Amino acid sequence: MIKKMLLFFLCFTLFLSMPGCKKKLPTSPDIPTEVLPTITSFTANPTSIARGGTSVLSWSTTNATSISINQGVGNVSATGTVEVSPEETTAYTLTATNSDGSKTQSCTIEVVLNLPIIDYFTATPTSILAGEWSTLSWSVQPEGLTEALRIEPLGNLTIPFTGVHPVSPAETTTYTLIATNNDGQTTSSCTVSVTAQACFELTNYSYGYTSYGCCEITGIVKNVGNVTGYNVGIEFQAYNASDVIIDTAHGFPAGLGNIPVGVSAAFDAVFFEVYDWAIIAKVTYEITWLTAQGMRLTQTGIVPFK
Repeated sequence: MIKKMLLFFLCFTLFLSMPGCKKKLPTSPDIPTEVLPTITSFTANPTSIARGGTSVLSWSTTNATSISINQGVGNVSATGTVEVSPEETTAYTLTATNSDGSKTQSCTIEVVLNLPIIDYFTATPTSILAGEWSTLSWSVQPEGLTEALRIEPLGNLTIPFTGVHPVSPAETTTYTLIATNNDGQTTSSCTVSVTAQACFELTNYSYGYTSYGCCEITGIVKNVGNVTGYNVGIEFQAYNASDVIIDTAHGFPAGLGNIPVGVSAAFDAVFFEVYDWAIIAKVTYEITWLTAQGMRLTQTGIVPFK
């Protein structure tokens, strides 16, 4: 019995190992390979130009059925060159296409603007008191300018290429010099800082004598400026007919003091060395005061006593 079983197993194994009994697997069909276009090169020469200048785009491609360049260049051949003149910095893109797809490559041409050149534009001094003057100075290279120079906010002022101009702004002002050519504008600015100041007028003069016979002058000092004057003082000088100083008198406003805008204060000054107004031919005054920043300022004039 055992022998019969072994014989059957051996025969079955041989049957399975016969070539005709193997199951043949189906083969896959051939899958076509995609072949995209190739961009060998795409360059610009030169890569930087002045406005109005030209650059040459060069390219080489393979396996493409259509090739184009944007920015208005349009369809081109597989290999070639084209001259371009962009008005501003521009990126060009080459697109190569076939039935399998597209490839792109870009290059950029920089357009360098030749703007006007302002050598300098300054204000001297840069800080003044209200009513004082500063001088604007400038120099501009004239080549290629297409419009007249101008300084804002001075308006319609004839401006030479190199020059100076005095200004006396009532408040802090920034001045801007503008030069123009076909490529655009160049500007340069400077600022004149203005510090408001007090200003005084003397009124209600009275000329007499003290109880001990000295010439005496009294009156009113009024701040007609736009800021307070601090520690205001007045000095008078008397001159004879030969224009020689014969005495000095000091008069301090009431309260020794600080005179706000629009405020009046009385003063009294005595010429201790002069006993007769008849010998005085002229009297001058000098008013001094401090600003809020501690700067001492002076105002002078002539007293109209005769």
